[in-house]
Amino acid sequence: MNLTDASAESMPDAAYAEVDLSTITRSERHKLLSAERRRHVLDVFDAESLPIGLDALADGVGEREAADASDIATAVRVTLHHQHLPLLDDLGLVEYDPVARRVRAP
Repeated sequence: MNLTDASAESMPDAAYAEVDLSTITRSERHKLLSAERRRHVLDVFDAESLPIGLDALADGVGEREAADASDIATAVRVTLHHQHLPLLDDLGLVEYDPVARRVRAP
């Protein structure tokens, strides 16, 4: 993610090269970061390059949420698909294709 505005300075360790948070409002940024799972999604985006498949994204988020990612991988996949990725797409931060189950940079 490209965090070029001044408010990005308050988000340490964020080097998200492919998603530009400067295009969203402060309120949208707060909404984006209000859910721990979305913060994990952004962390996976920081560690992996886009495009990324839903399964790989869910595994990465699952690893950050639990010691045994296989226990929660399905739940992560479902919430990413129905809740978190559509919001990121609506904000213009990523392009999510729910049919192909792929996330890519806008």
